[in-house]
Amino acid sequence: MQSNMWAAPGCDFEEKYGAKILVQCEKPFYEPGEQVNGKVYICVRSNAGGIYVDDLELKIKGEEKAEFIHWEWEGDDDNRRRVAHHKHGKHTHVKGEQKVYQPPQGWMANGNYDFSFYMFLPHNIPSTVHFKDKHHEQKPEMKIKYYIKAHLDIKGMKDVKYKHTLIVREKMEQALANVGEVDRDPIITCCCLN
Repeated sequence: MQSNMWAAPGCDFEEKYGAKILVQCEKPFYEPGEQVNGKVYICVRSNAGGIYVDDLELKIKGEEKAEFIHWEWEGDDDNRRRVAHHKHGKHTHVKGEQKVYQPPQGWMANGNYDFSFYMFLPHNIPSTVHFKDKHHEQKPEMKIKYYIKAHLDIKGMKDVKYKHTLIVREKMEQALANVGEVDRDPIITCCCLN
C-alpha cells in the first residue's frame, strides 16, 4: 500500500472516527460492459485498539440530470410578459450494492486493511458528461455521473464513507467507426487580384 494515498481528498483522518477509508480503481476510465476492478483501503487507528464494525458495503450509482429554463409569453396587452419555467429531469442508468466484508465478531483491530472488489458495468450505459452554458438565456445544464461509494458501518461511532468518481467513456470501436469517412463538400478557394 502506498503511504501517500491517504492524502487524497476525502481521506482526512479524525481520531473520533477511529478509521479512514479510500477507494481506488485499477484504471482511470472504463467502457460500457467492462469489469471494474478495485480496492477499498481502510486504516484503523483507535485508542481502544480497534473498532466494532457491522460491515463494509459498496454502492455504485450512475445518474443523469438535466435542467434548463423554458421562456413563454403570458398575459394580454399591457400585462404581457416573459415568464421563466424551470424544467428538470433525472434518470438512473445503473444502481447496485454489495457487501465486501463483515469482520468476525464485528471487531477490526488497529492496522491497515485492503479489500478487493469487482463489478460489471451494463453494456448500454452512456458516457460520463458534464455540459453547462450559463451564458445562454435557457441556462442548459446536463450531466451524467457515475460513482462508487464505500460505507464502513461502525458501531457506536459515526460511519466512515468515501465516494470515488468513476469515468465511463465511449467504446473505442464506436469512436473510430467514422474516422475514415468523408462527409463534406470539396473546399474551393479563390482570390481576387487588382
